[in-house]
Amino acid sequence: MQTLFNIQPTALQAEKLSEGEPDCPFEKLADAMGFQEKRQGTSGWTHPFWLLNFIFIALHTAQARIPEVMMDAKPAWFMETEGQRVVENVLSWQTSAGSWPKNVDTASEPFQGSLSELRGTFDNAATTGEMRFLIRAYAATSEVAIRNAFLKALQLLLEAQYPSGGWPQTFPLEKGYSSHITFNDNTMVHILRLLLEVSQWESSNLVNRDHQRSCQKAFERGIECILRAQIKVKGVLTVWCAQHDPVNLEPRPARSYELESLSGGESANILQLLMELDQPTPAMVR
Repeated sequence: MQTLFNIQPTALQAEKLSEGEPDCPFEKLADAMGFQEKRQGTSGWTHPFWLLNFIFIALHTAQARIPEVMMDAKPAWFMETEGQRVVENVLSWQTSAGSWPKNVDTASEPFQGSLSELRGTFDNAATTGEMRFLIRAYAATSEVAIRNAFLKALQLLLEAQYPSGGWPQTFPLEKGYSSHITFNDNTMVHILRLLLEVSQWESSNLVNRDHQRSCQKAFERGIECILRAQIKVKGVLTVWCAQHDPVNLEPRPARSYELESLSGGESANILQLLMELDQPTPAMVR
């Protein structure tokens, strides 16, 4: 199959395509907008294709991550050559601190630079996404290297939590808005969901009971932070800002165009998390 960038799909992606499950967002976008792919041997586009090309590159760069088809792979795939290669690729992108960079497909190609060049983060589902992938990989393979990478990342999550219960966008801390408690792009929700799931595993060779107790405590502190950070307007509880101060929990700005505000998108996901909890406290209901 010849695509825009002449990138051949992996065997797993090709299988999904043959099953009528296209994994390429470009193809979905092209079909929706009535565009056609450029095939080898043709002299040009049938539509102003350069515009779609630009749009796709921008969207792909902003949303790059482990492809869903790999996140949802069957256990047997992780034992195959391709699955093993992908796992090795993901491990190669882990920073010395234990996190992964954002807006990067850490599965398709290995990292070949210096680890000092990598900037890990919890933003845009980075790190938590890779950790979820490693959970599936370890369940299928029981590889020690996978477990070590997961536990390193888990330890980083636990260490990164502020005394107030929130998480920054990056850790170790950096100057600027990334040190604020970050609800933006559902960063804290992603972390809390992962910690809750790990704490509730009935049996696991990936983590021990001490790990699970630590995850449970961190989750509870995170929920308490959410409740205390909820913004009041004229004495009435409303929603949350995308960033909050790590000490006093007041709303904080980020980039020049991201001022203190009542954030609808992030607040909706926070509310969904709270509504999914068993036996909610009166403070959660309120």
